[in-house]
Amino acid sequence: MPNPLKIEDSIEIAKSVDKVYAIYMDTDNIPKVVDGVVRVERLSDTRSRWSWERGGLSWTEEMELVSTKPNERAEWKTGGELFTCKAVTEFHEVDGDRTRVVHRNEYVPRVGGDIASLAGSTPLGPIVDEAKHVLKATLRKAKQYIEANGG
Repeated sequence: MPNPLKIEDSIEIAKSVDKVYAIYMDTDNIPKVVDGVVRVERLSDTRSRWSWERGGLSWTEEMELVSTKPNERAEWKTGGELFTCKAVTEFHEVDGDRTRVVHRNEYVPRVGGDIASLAGSTPLGPIVDEAKHVLKATLRKAKQYIEANGG
């Protein structure tokens, strides 16, 4: 069984949990809250195609909404040629006007071994650092957008 790369981060947003959840779950808002996503095409109630631009590269991937628990949790998955990713976002009410958003990504290589095997001769450190950077940038972008536009 391949070893996954797991990253997690969180941020507090000065809006109620129902407002934060509603913005996160609206497909039209994804480019506004996810760093690097420039366009989302809704394919069905549970599937969408995300177009990314990051570091001079562009690509698309299909995302599937696996499960939701309104105002508490949402889980997505995607599968690329090299790895699959499971993303879980949890929404925790701090008080009536503040929400803690916790986001976890788990990357599993499709090839044997672990994520390090995807890097070839490149040290794993920069890959992990970039994944953490993207998650942190996404949470900051989400906070900024939601606090300015969350009603």
